[in-house]
Amino acid sequence: MPKFYNDNTAYDLSKFEAHKPKQPQLAEVPKPKAAPAKTVLGLSPIKAILCMALIIGVTVSFIYSRAMLVEVNEEVNAANEQLQILESEKTRLDMELESMVSLKNIEELAENMGLTKVEKYQVEYIDLSQGDKVVVSDEAKSTSFFDQIWQAVQKIVSYLKFW
Repeated sequence: MPKFYNDNTAYDLSKFEAHKPKQPQLAEVPKPKAAPAKTVLGLSPIKAILCMALIIGVTVSFIYSRAMLVEVNEEVNAANEQLQILESEKTRLDMELESMVSLKNIEELAENMGLTKVEKYQVEYIDLSQGDKVVVSDEAKSTSFFDQIWQAVQKIVSYLKFW
């Protein structure tokens, strides 16, 4: 026969108890931070200052490069003017030299020094159609042995001077 127990272990009596309503857990919502100050263009003041500094830097460098370009152009123009002056001086000196060494001036200078033009009786023509021949003088044959040695030494010394 079944046995019945007289205790409450088999029943969940907590279901019959009065319940306290559960309180919902509240989560803390962070407060929104204050928005940073905005300028007219919608940038923060630091970014606006940095942009202005960049624009000023670029402008200053542009003006400086233009000033340097103007100075260099002035130097180039001065050098070109000097070149033109020197070229005209060279042309003048070339013409002066040409006038000094002209044939007419040389002839006048020669006449002043007592020189005259070549005349027909001063010209002597040489006929080379007979061929070449060597004529040995008698002086070379009559030299002594020591004179020949001395001449050989002189020839060697003169050869070494030109070498």
